[in-house]
Amino acid sequence: MDNNQIVTALFDAVQNNNLDIADADKKFYTKLVLHAAEIRDLYTQLYNDHPDFSANFTKLIEVLISSHLSRPQDLKDRDNKKPENWYLSNELAGMSLMEARFNADFDVLRDNLPFFNDLGINVLHLANIQVDPDDLRAIMHQHGLYLMLDLVQNDTEKSKPAALVNLLKDILFNANIGVDILVINASDFQEVQSQFHTILQLIKQCLQVTAPGMALGVTASASPEDAMKFFGEARYLAKECDFVYNDTQMSLQWDALASGQVAEMIEAETFLYEKPFGTTWINYTISNADKNVTLASLSGLDQAIKDKSEMQISTAIQRILLMQANSFFLGGLPMVSFADQQESMIENRIFSGTKKLLAIRKSLDVVSDTKNTRWLPRHNIHIAGFVRNGREKALYCIFNYSSESAYLTWHSFRYNGLAPEKLYDYWREIYLEPGNDAEFLVLEPYGFYLLEVVA
Repeated sequence: MDNNQIVTALFDAVQNNNLDIADADKKFYTKLVLHAAEIRDLYTQLYNDHPDFSANFTKLIEVLISSHLSRPQDLKDRDNKKPENWYLSNELAGMSLMEARFNADFDVLRDNLPFFNDLGINVLHLANIQVDPDDLRAIMHQHGLYLMLDLVQNDTEKSKPAALVNLLKDILFNANIGVDILVINASDFQEVQSQFHTILQLIKQCLQVTAPGMALGVTASASPEDAMKFFGEARYLAKECDFVYNDTQMSLQWDALASGQVAEMIEAETFLYEKPFGTTWINYTISNADKNVTLASLSGLDQAIKDKSEMQISTAIQRILLMQANSFFLGGLPMVSFADQQESMIENRIFSGTKKLLAIRKSLDVVSDTKNTRWLPRHNIHIAGFVRNGREKALYCIFNYSSESAYLTWHSFRYNGLAPEKLYDYWREIYLEPGNDAEFLVLEPYGFYLLEVVA
C-alpha cells in the first residue's frame, strides 16, 4: 500500500463517516493523517502477504474513526488538558486493588476514597470492573484519580489482521470508558511473540490518533535486556510502551535485603536507567501474582507480631519503609498494595510512614522521571545510593540494606561536579553539613536518607 492508496483509504473513510474535517473533527483528522504512514508501515510488517490485508486496513481506519466519534467529550477534554508525558510526574502514586469487592461493589470503592486520598494515592489499579463505567469515571475524575486497568484478552491469536482489528477495538473501548493506563500482559500473546513488539508499536500509534491521553503499559516475565525492549528500539524508540513493570527492581531489592549487600542491584540499575526519555517504570515491592504474600510477611512483621516482640516489630517496619522509599524515589510510578496497608497498620506507623514518603515525593519535582537518575559509585557493600538532578536541584537518596549500622564516606557526595556544603533530610527533617572525605554519614540498620542540596 503506497501513499496514494493511504490517501484514498483516508478519503473514503472520511466520506463514509461524515467527518467534519474543517471544524469539529479537524484535530483528529490531522493526527490521523500525521500517523497514517507509520500505522501503514507497521501493519504491513505484520500482514503484507495476507489476502485480507487491504480490507482489514480499511477496517482499522474505520475503528479509529468510530472510536473518535464515540469518545465522550469529557475524555477528549481530559486528553487536551494532560501535559505531554503526564505519566512521568512525581505527583502520581498508585495502589493495586485486586480484591473482587472493589471491582464489583461501587459503594465499597467509593467509601474507601477518603483513605486513598489521605494516603496520597491518585492512581487506582482495578481488576476486571463490574460496575457502571460512567459512574466509575465520574467519581474518579471528581476526586482527581486516574484509572488503571488490565486488558482482558481471551482471543490471543493475532496472526490474522481481523484479530488485530478486534484487539484494537477492545483497547479503544477501554480508552473510551475512561482508562488512563491500560496494562497488557505479554503472556497473553505467546502465539505471536515474534510480532508482539510490532503489535505494541502499532497500538501506540493508533492511541496517539484517537486517545492520546491513555498511557500503555506492559507486564512481562523478562530479563532486564528484554524488558528494556518494550520501551521501543531504533525508529520506534520511546514509541512502544509508556510503562513497563520493573520486576528486576523488585527482585533486586529483596535480594539486597536478604543478603545485606547491594552490588548486584547497583550493577543492574545502572543499565535499567538507560531507558529512553519519555518512558518510565512501574515500581513495586510485592507482586500481584501471589495474593498470599504481603510486605508484612516478607519483612518479618507477621512473625514479629506473633512473637510479641516490639524490637522485631520496629525492625520489620523499618525494612518495609526502606523498601518503599527506594521504590518511591527511584523514578517511575510507585505502586502499593491495599492489603499491605490494611494488614500492616501497627499503631498506624506504616500508614504514617508511607503517607510521609508519598508527600515528600509529591513535593519534589526533581523526582519526576525525566531520565535524571544517576547511581553513585559504591563505597560500602551495604549502601546503595543515587542522585536525582533537576532544575538547580539535587536529591541524594541513600539506603542501608544491612541489619547493622553502616558508614558512608562524605566523599560519595562529591561526585560528578557536585560538592554540597549543606543538605536537608526530608525524612528526619534536619539539616546536615558534609564532613571531610575521612568522615562518614552513619545510617542506622535499614535506615535511609533523602537529602536535598541546599547550599
